[in-house]
Amino acid sequence: KAASDFQLALDADSTNDIAYRGLASAYERLGRMKLAEETYEKAIQVHPENPSGYASLGSLYAQEAHYDAAAEQFEKALNLVPDNPAFWSSLGGTYLVAGIYSKAEYSLQKAISLQPSYEAYTNLGDTYFLERKFPDAVGAFEEAVALGDRQIQEIGRASCRERV
Repeated sequence: KAASDFQLALDADSTNDIAYRGLASAYERLGRMKLAEETYEKAIQVHPENPSGYASLGSLYAQEAHYDAAAEQFEKALNLVPDNPAFWSSLGGTYLVAGIYSKAEYSLQKAISLQPSYEAYTNLGDTYFLERKFPDAVGAFEEAVALGDRQIQEIGRASCRERV
């Protein structure tokens, strides 16, 4: 139903990148990943100056374990808005799961410097842990906890895909 509603919105305005991203998200939830990818690409084509299209496509690629492609999309988003902590956090999470810890560490530290978040601190703690920097990992995890249980509960309900 959501996909058909977004398609109706696009029939009325074929330049609506928000509707393209909504349609792509609906396709993702339906498991139609190739169609989701093509639709995110259409959103980018329609409004290449909107960083959300690149970040959405990056999230799809990360979910599909295409980490190089995901990082490329997050970097494109950051070229448009270099001070966006969510995009830095997503880039860092992507590097973390890809095993590129030095880049994960840098990206997550950048995200935290812009806006501390449970997500970024947790991913940074995971990065430090995997690098065997145990005291740093403990410190990052403590910072995540210090942000409060409301944020922890919200993240706890998120899927692994949303964490990246």
